[in-house]
Amino acid sequence: MTLVDENVFPKLILQEAAAPSSPAATQFKLYVDSSDHLLKYKNSAGVATILGAGVADQGVITYLDGTVAAAPGTPAAGKLRLYAKTGKVLAVKDDAGVETVLGAGGGGGSDLVQTASGAGSVYVPGLRGSPDRIPTSPSAFDDEFTALSGWTTLGTLDTSNVTDFPSHWHVKRTNGALGLDGIYKTAPSMPFTVTAKLNASNLPQFSAGTASGANYHTAAILLTEASPGKCLTFGFTVNAAVIYTTLYRWTTRASFATNVDASTGVSSLTAPTNTWPYIRLVVASSTDVSGFISRDGFLWFPTVGQQNLTTNLTVANVGLAICDPGSGSTIEAVFDWIRFT
Repeated sequence: MTLVDENVFPKLILQEAAAPSSPAATQFKLYVDSSDHLLKYKNSAGVATILGAGVADQGVITYLDGTVAAAPGTPAAGKLRLYAKTGKVLAVKDDAGVETVLGAGGGGGSDLVQTASGAGSVYVPGLRGSPDRIPTSPSAFDDEFTALSGWTTLGTLDTSNVTDFPSHWHVKRTNGALGLDGIYKTAPSMPFTVTAKLNASNLPQFSAGTASGANYHTAAILLTEASPGKCLTFGFTVNAAVIYTTLYRWTTRASFATNVDASTGVSSLTAPTNTWPYIRLVVASSTDVSGFISRDGFLWFPTVGQQNLTTNLTVANVGLAICDPGSGSTIEAVFDWIRFT
């Protein structure tokens, strides 16, 4: 019998037809499928495979899982190799062995933004050193507010979303009674440090009063016990003509207990509350918490009288909150992120 590979064929003409029956064991049938006009082969198990098909020929792909691994070898000439690189980023390698990280610049590390091969490189001044950049090794408890999931609502919130200001938590509440309103989730094991950035706030001022009167509108970091019952807040508060940092204890979210030394005002109301946008609570234990503030996210200042204090609760949850002591005012805040170390 003369074998095909013993003859030279300038071309081979195949007639479109319906898929053939399965061939015998160890054999394959080559055909052009009249249903979709694609060249295919069928094995003895009846499985048809498209020859030369690209990804687009396979229909719409919802997602593609890639195993994170070291960079692969260089592909053949004219080819690109897409892979999930160690470090959990997507990369592509060209036929010259040049690797390009896709979407670089969103995580930790360098301030280099990778471009297409041969297009040069772009550096964004200050990107690498920004305190707002996502950490290289973020905590599992961190939230950059690209979505609002995993949180439980404390009280009632008129507005609570991450869509009004993308990648920010926007919260608003008009409350006719004293109360804390916010979000919380299970706290990390102690000790831990929780830091938040308060990008903007609307904390109306009123005439002088007490912490349970018509003043002390607050945007803050929140700690609660498991119920939650008792709560503690640390953040910025407006009273009369001054912005304060305050550490408040609450018997319940609707029952104010006491303020733990409302510290010296950090700014007059002629400046916005986000003059000091960074707030931090160091939780060494339930009986040892300390508050800090920062203008820039680099240098941190301990707040007066709010160091190494007891929470008067067993810390179980952590979150963010706003407080209206019952004036009926609208309290509003925009948080950029919350992070843990």
